Amino acid sequence: MKKIAYVLIIMLAAAASVSALDVSGGVKAGGGMVINGGDKADNYDSTKLGYGFGGGAAFEMGFHPMAAVEVDVLYTFMNGYGQKLDGDIEFGSRVSTLEFPVLAKGRFEMGPGKLTVSAGPSMILLLGDMKTTTKLADDSENETDVEFDNSFLLGVTGGIGYAMPAGPGDVTLDLRYTRTLTSMFDSTKSYYNRVDLLVGYSYCFLKK
Repeated sequence: MKKIAYVLIIMLAAAASVSALDVSGGVKAGGGMVINGGDKADNYDSTKLGYGFGGGAAFEMGFHPMAAVEVDVLYTFMNGYGQKLDGDIEFGSRVSTLEFPVLAKGRFEMGPGKLTVSAGPSMILLLGDMKTTTKLADDSENETDVEFDNSFLLGVTGGIGYAMPAGPGDVTLDLRYTRTLTSMFDSTKSYYNRVDLLVGYSYCFLKK
């Protein structure tokens, strides 16, 4: 399934680059909030907000002044937390991912720049194991590496942004929401929700 997804990305990118009116490339970086969901989170009385941060490369292919496709390659590190009041047990998890969102993007003139609205599927590769820390009422801690049953996840990503001309390119600001649809484990449902604020810079290197 992973190989099929990667081949589809390459084929889409190749086909898009041939018919695109404009092609841009750049970088994005930022961070945001993470909320774990599923059976693991439901077993805790409260699920605290975690955090995540990361960045990577972004490529945009425009087919119309108001329509484009964006493909990103992003590394993300995430922390998640939960607390069980019975016994005062706290649980923390750390996960690293490589994400490939493929987003349909609307571009609308607004002021000196462009307002953007994007949505689409996201392919997520989990890197290594989940690092977990369990803290008991006596302040003792137990750290464990948990192997994922499914290291390749499917998700959805959507958001809004703004691109402001700056020098030869654009400064970009994106507010995004990502949710996984595939569970990380077979025995229990385990997914995450994340809201990110990303700042970047893009440069148009091909315009027809």
